[in-house]
Formats: sequence, structure tokens, C-alpha cells
Amino acid sequence: MCSRNRLTVALRILAGASYVDVYFAFRVSVATAYAGAHYAAGIIQKSFALPDIPFNNETKLASIAPAFTQFRRSPLFGCIGALNEILIQIQKLPDHVLY
Repeated sequence: MCSRNRLTVALRILAGASYVDVYFAFRVSVATAYAGAHYAAGIIQKSFALPDIPFNNETKLASIAPAFTQFRRSPLFGCIGALNEILIQIQKLPDHVLY
């Protein structure tokens, strides 16, 4: 698979597409789709040099949030960081919507 297709598949997986969707759109196996997603995620992480965030330690996360709010003068409480300081509000779909 060429780099362009690998990136497209990876972005689609990272955006929440199912392996069935990826299979029908690109005709690639589940293993190929997820391998591409892992590869792309690694490149993204290296490219942005994201700090080492202790996602598995709730105590450390709780101590980071107030510091972020104060340092950035942010109205967001419980937030541990932001990319480009962009806020995107996400709303849950109603329970009766099928997706």
C-alpha cells in the first residue's frame, strides 16, 4: 500500500471508523488497517513531541489540571492540555440516533 493510502486508512481508523468501513472503502485487511493506524499514530506523536502525559495515573492528572488552567488563564477546568489552544465543543448524539 502506498504512503498516501496508508495515511488515509490510518486517519480513518483514528477518527473512529470500523474495520468493516475501512475494508469496503480500501479493500485492506483488518491487520493492515490497524498496523497503518499504529504507524501513523507513532509518526504524529514524534512530530508533535507531545509531553509525557501520565494517562494511567489519576493523581498526577488531577495535579496537572489546575496548573494548566492557571498558566493558560483558561476557563476549562479539569483540562490537562490543548493543541493549538483550540476548543471544540463535542455534543453527545441523542440515544435514539443509530450510527
